[in-house]
Amino acid sequence: MERFEFHAAFQLTRKIIFEVSYYTLGSNDSAYFTTSAEEFNQPKTDYSRAGQAQDDLCTGAARAFYKKWDRFHLHELKDEEFEEMVSDLEVLKQNYNYIEHKTAIRPADLSFNEIKKLSMQKVK
Repeated sequence: MERFEFHAAFQLTRKIIFEVSYYTLGSNDSAYFTTSAEEFNQPKTDYSRAGQAQDDLCTGAARAFYKKWDRFHLHELKDEEFEEMVSDLEVLKQNYNYIEHKTAIRPADLSFNEIKKLSMQKVK
């Protein structure tokens, strides 16, 4: 499987988003893996909680993904690990509405407005 870098956001509820990323940051030589979770405030003008809130905010398939892959947080994945993670990511794509930026090199960050628009969709 050819490597790629990505940012993906998954709508868990109308207020909770789970993000998965694998990309090169700044002057780093290689990509690294990370997850995060955000909860919107009521008017959706900002987040009431964000960052490493997965234990509190994630449920279902997103929680299972987080629990399995958390030990790789901020690490480069080996080829076999990358392939398995991408396969597990497909499970999330089947279970949740999502947006994704994917490129051969560092993808653009997902904007607050893109994530807010995702949160407005009818939950799967």
